[in-house]
Amino acid sequence: MGLELLIEIGTEEIPSRFLPLALEQMQSLMTGQFSFHHIQHGSTQAMGTPRRLAICVQDVAESQTKRVIKAVGPPKRVAYDTSGKPTRAAIGFAQNHGVKVEDLKVEEIPEKGAYIIAEKEDTGKETLQLLPAIIPSWINSIGFPKSMRWGESDLKFVRPIHWIIAIFGGQRIPFSMDGIKSDVKTYGHRFLHPDPIIVKDFQSYMTQLEKACVICDPEKRREIILKQARAEAKKAGGTLREDMGLLDQVTNLVEWPVALCGSFDPKYLDLPEEVLVTSMRDNQKYFCIEDSKGRLLPNFVTISNMPADDLMIVIKGNERVLRARLSDASFFLDEDTKNPLSDRIESLKHVVFQEQLGSLHDKIIRIKELAIYMAEALEKPALDPTKKMALKNTLERSALLSKCDLVTEMVGEFPGLQGIMGREYATRSGEGEDVAQAIFEHYLPRFSGDKLPATLPGAILSLADKMDNLVGCFLLGFVPTGSEDPHALRRQTQGMIQIVLNNGLIFPWEGFIKKALSVYQPSFSDITGEIPLNLRSTKKNEGVQGGFPNETKGKMRIFLNQRLNNYFLAQGFDYDLINAVLDAGDAHPIYVQKRLEALAEFRSQEAFETILTPFKRVINILPKGGKELPDPDQRFFTEEAEKSLYDIFKGLEGELNKKIAGAEYLDALQAMVNLKESIDNFFDKVLVMDKDDILRNNRLSLLSSIGRVFLKIADFSRIVQSKE
Repeated sequence: MGLELLIEIGTEEIPSRFLPLALEQMQSLMTGQFSFHHIQHGSTQAMGTPRRLAICVQDVAESQTKRVIKAVGPPKRVAYDTSGKPTRAAIGFAQNHGVKVEDLKVEEIPEKGAYIIAEKEDTGKETLQLLPAIIPSWINSIGFPKSMRWGESDLKFVRPIHWIIAIFGGQRIPFSMDGIKSDVKTYGHRFLHPDPIIVKDFQSYMTQLEKACVICDPEKRREIILKQARAEAKKAGGTLREDMGLLDQVTNLVEWPVALCGSFDPKYLDLPEEVLVTSMRDNQKYFCIEDSKGRLLPNFVTISNMPADDLMIVIKGNERVLRARLSDASFFLDEDTKNPLSDRIESLKHVVFQEQLGSLHDKIIRIKELAIYMAEALEKPALDPTKKMALKNTLERSALLSKCDLVTEMVGEFPGLQGIMGREYATRSGEGEDVAQAIFEHYLPRFSGDKLPATLPGAILSLADKMDNLVGCFLLGFVPTGSEDPHALRRQTQGMIQIVLNNGLIFPWEGFIKKALSVYQPSFSDITGEIPLNLRSTKKNEGVQGGFPNETKGKMRIFLNQRLNNYFLAQGFDYDLINAVLDAGDAHPIYVQKRLEALAEFRSQEAFETILTPFKRVINILPKGGKELPDPDQRFFTEEAEKSLYDIFKGLEGELNKKIAGAEYLDALQAMVNLKESIDNFFDKVLVMDKDDILRNNRLSLLSSIGRVFLKIADFSRIVQSKE
């Protein structure tokens, strides 16, 4: 049994969104420190409030684990002479490592040879001696989205540190960080119990903090908040509208939660529900209360950080703040609905989308063009001419109105309502339901795990908007690097993939990218009169299509493929199959998924391993760089094996192309098995790289024609073979 380690970092209020990340890191970082220093330990528990971060580690060994340290010296041939006596090199090596020359050993190191080894037992140091260095290092390694320095301090942390508890086996661990000395004193609630508290161990720490009005365990605070909030909602005659995101946020805002129930004038229930919820949830951190049918009641639950002598004063204060917000919202709604939403289209000309990408009006024109292109190019779902025309009309109207709510008073005050108010105002302006819903859905998904567009117009408009953002950023060089992605391009691209797959949308993926690039040129011309310098091609061999460098298009393809790779890895597909499919060409998410599913199924079949080697040989021998060779000429076949391969392939080619065109990839793969014997025989009997240029090129052309069919499914050379 080891000893208990308790550490607490007392700070000024930590932002609630930073707390979960810190608690998660604290345990792994401490485990890493102990592992590095060879200190065994038991369970770890991290806890925290807005004013403190704490960790307790049980059964910490009192000293480092004993271990044998090996040091590799010079090669044996250098360490010993021809008679086997140690040289000066061996003697010096032994002295440097504190061992006798006769205790040196010789070991065979793979791929290097025989070397001398010095082995020395390290009994280790006492843990208490190491902790004064370990703990400051651990504190400094806790990362936050934003950190700060204060005063003349060199210490960098999320918020200024006021005290540090460090206790090991009931004994203070002496150290200092930037003038802050470790201690055994903590402090309770800032207002209810500001006096110092002496701590002996974890049990006394938890017990005394609770007496001092601090619930240090976030899980316990969460349970208390939920229980109290439900009880307050019940008193108001309703049910708490449970919101796990808000619950997490509120849990990390308080140390001593007290739930209070307030009310507001029922007349505000005439406001759109989203306005009410945003005002309460996002702005005030209030929980909503609903009736048995899910309708909002004119009540709310707020979580205070302390009890009050007169709770009604606190409740009335919260009601007054909410009343002001709802009054503003009611005024904004009245003002915004005096004119139809379409009257705001012209106003978008005066709102900059991005300095070099034009105004919001320029953006909606691009979205409209791109959305209508997609409606025209849509292969699935297949639409008859009447439905296609209706879809184009809906897309044109919803694209023009899609950003109009951004210039309304309501969204100006409550930015989180963009799209929501667009739908509301479109409905109130007499626009069709399909137009109103598309305006709302074109922002979806707004975050990871958010719902996806449920209607076809909404899905297409969302794709058009996100692709426009992606292309615009790439044209300006705003490409995500490392963890930096200020324009959320990764999230938006992930959203596009999910929308396409969820709605089963099939359209020319490459054409979609090209169209998105082409609609930008008029915007740049309007603003600058020419293509900006940073968008011009600077390589003589690069070429320009549609006024923009091919380099931009290439970078976008790489980025889109990276996102597809990540998405399908998360779905559980093998990395090599993903690489093989993405390297083969068509990166439309639906076809990528179908080809992956077929390959994954085929991989489980016995034939897979038998055909992989010959398929790889076909791909690997072809010229690199994507140069397409002409069809082979039968007149130049001199070997029976090449004639046979040509005949069998030609007999299968039509069937294979038909199955591939119909996305029957598994059937196509199984049909390809019939080529195995002929391909093996070809490589056994035929010298492909013949000295005769005509014979060599004709044989490469034969393999190229076969390889082109293979590459419609996957680049088999990228697949890892289990039986080499």
